[in-house]
Amino acid sequence: MKADEPILEVKKLKIYFGRGGFGGRRPALRAVDDVSLRVGHTETVGLVGESGCGKTTLGRGILCLIPPTAGSIIFGGEEISGFSQRRLRSVRPKMQMVFQDPATALNPRMRIIESVRAPLKANGWGRTRAEQAAAEILETVGLGAEHYYRYPHEMSGGQRQRAVVARAVVLNPQLVVCDEPVSALDVSIRAQILNLMKDLQKARGLSYLFISHDLSVVRYMCDRVLVMYLGRIVEAAAAEELFAQPLHPYTRALLAAAPIPDIDLPAPTPPLSGEAPSPIHLPPGCRFAARCPEVRPECRLREPEEKILPKGRMVRCVQADGSICAGPARLGGIK
Repeated sequence: MKADEPILEVKKLKIYFGRGGFGGRRPALRAVDDVSLRVGHTETVGLVGESGCGKTTLGRGILCLIPPTAGSIIFGGEEISGFSQRRLRSVRPKMQMVFQDPATALNPRMRIIESVRAPLKANGWGRTRAEQAAAEILETVGLGAEHYYRYPHEMSGGQRQRAVVARAVVLNPQLVVCDEPVSALDVSIRAQILNLMKDLQKARGLSYLFISHDLSVVRYMCDRVLVMYLGRIVEAAAAEELFAQPLHPYTRALLAAAPIPDIDLPAPTPPLSGEAPSPIHLPPGCRFAARCPEVRPECRLREPEEKILPKGRMVRCVQADGSICAGPARLGGIK
């Protein structure tokens, strides 16, 4: 792999469910539809969007936990989307995942040090060496010897998530897919976990694909942000540029919907109404047209193609040309 190559490159990835059911007459559910992205070395790329837009499916598909319907996944300069399960075993230590709910991510019958030690043993480490490495990484994430032999139910949510993070990085992976890693935690604990992840990234040279619906967390953590709607990336930009000048109407709606922590301000009017169309029966034209406050007749006639703009920005909208914008985005509590 060349030094300037990204650690991960996804090209036109599709993940469909139910394709060809009932004699081939049932259409497929297009959970991920023609998605391309890149994650550089030690870079954090955010993936945002409403619930059900395909974020988690995309993350699991990148790790080959869900087989892709079509497309290409290149990790470390090597095409892995067609690998057998046996060949994937050699790649798994380099690609790990932090799951959303630490309570269900840990085996309730295994003590914490056993859960962290498990991936080491699965990759051929001896018991003594694995025990030592597991203890070291638990100390790194802030869990002392008094936590080693506790069961998950005997620990707080923040402590459990520290253990989940420790298990994900104990094999020194190159890429970690973080699926809503702090959404199940109290606000006071979130900052601790986020700072821990940043420290681990700096110390170990990690790259993150950071999936979240919390825009304040994304702005704090990410170098670049991808906005996903109904299985497709509709906008991509550097984090500061996207928050300062969102180009896609959906991105602006997400930013406008973020709560503002000021009781003296009136509650904002919801920027969107209705629900996203079914990913099984997609409407003609733009997928966002039925909810877009700026919809035009041509939006319902043809699906917009990707527009590559200066500074590496991308937007999928027939109106966006890099100049339209409703002004700087206002995101509650963040400047």
